[in-house]
Amino acid sequence: MNACKQNGIDCNPSCGDEDVMGADFYLTYGKETRFFDVTTNTFAKSVSKKVREGTFPSLFIPWAYRNNGKPSYAEDYLREGKFNGTQFLHNILDVNYVMLDSLRRKVWRNQDVDRKLFGDEVLDLSRCGIQYLNHLDGILYLIRKAM
Repeated sequence: MNACKQNGIDCNPSCGDEDVMGADFYLTYGKETRFFDVTTNTFAKSVSKKVREGTFPSLFIPWAYRNNGKPSYAEDYLREGKFNGTQFLHNILDVNYVMLDSLRRKVWRNQDVDRKLFGDEVLDLSRCGIQYLNHLDGILYLIRKAM
């Protein structure tokens, strides 16, 4: 939420029915509102649970800056009281577009997912479908458009 606030993006925590159904946040841009889940957990079992039809799209959140030697976003925030929210959102988009591409390849062509994301872990993405892909694409597009 802090990164969204830094970039003028209207992002709020979910409550009520959406929260009970698994949406952590919602993002509003113009007349469009999208609900989504967030996670830093990229273990295969967790990803397989989250990436399935009938759930809100999960945004995978980067834990650290890409440069070696830099502290994590959380460390930066705790030490300095701030972090680079724009870079954080760009990293969210990068990671999640790789995920979206991998999911599309799995759903449309039954190809394996990108090994950069999960190494040699075996993912069960059989419950991912077109609706999930469209919702994930929609939230990524909205973030990109709002930036």
